[in-house]
Amino acid sequence: TTWHDSPMDVLSLMCPHCGETVEFEVAEDDRGRMVADCPVCCRPCVLTISRDEWGDPDVSIEQE
Repeated sequence: TTWHDSPMDVLSLMCPHCGETVEFEVAEDDRGRMVADCPVCCRPCVLTISRDEWGDPDVSIEQE
């Protein structure tokens, strides 16, 4: 179990490798680029995270 100081957003995104819709967790203060493995195919995905004025995430996903 990973503990974070800030609350988490759970995002449902389509893996660019296998096409499955999977969930990724990002901390509410996460911004920029991060790499996360797809829980289905285990291949690395690059998440690019920005936030709107209310702090809601806008996330794009692509192959590493």
